[in-house]
Amino acid sequence: MKHLPLLVFLATSTIASATVIVNPDAAYTSSTTLINIPGADLTTTNILTNGTVTINFDQTMTVATVPDTWATWNTPPNAETATPRILYNDTGLVFSFNLSVGVTTLGFEFENDGGGATTATAQFRHGTTVLESVVLGIDSGAGSRLFAVTEGTTIDNVIVTQLSPAGGGGFANFRYSGADAATPEPGTLALLPVGLAAFALVRRRMRTAA
Repeated sequence: MKHLPLLVFLATSTIASATVIVNPDAAYTSSTTLINIPGADLTTTNILTNGTVTINFDQTMTVATVPDTWATWNTPPNAETATPRILYNDTGLVFSFNLSVGVTTLGFEFENDGGGATTATAQFRHGTTVLESVVLGIDSGAGSRLFAVTEGTTIDNVIVTQLSPAGGGGFANFRYSGADAATPEPGTLALLPVGLAAFALVRRRMRTAA
């Protein structure tokens, strides 16, 4: 019998107009842009981009597909699909990523890699300012959850922390809206050359492999 996800929810905000979204319903998906995860399963990268928004991860991520190279995910209405493409790292308890431009809505699904039921906290930030902290129960046995917020100011980085005994985790269905494409956020501007160089390297490796 699969574990049902232990749901713990807490959100704190310094922005009065902030909205926390915990299920990927039609209103959420229709008003946001999905950043597709490219590449063959088990290839690695530290960035994800659609040409407008680039996400730079603090550690190397591996491409996978549920259930072929990642065992389980959640099901609707808690997830967009039970068989998403994901990016995972199998060791970390803490993940962070920066956005090349600020966005006003940002969301992603997350599931821990082993350990059963645990709790994850996602801090949505602008620079070093925490705009929102969302805490949800997750479960490595088909218990991914959506972490998503709409803010009154732009989000440019996120820190995800999970409690032991979990180790590692996978992300799927990155979505955003309100991208300030004309003005990169100060905290991420310096990361763009590094991220673009890494993306070029991954593309070269994929072409070589093909």
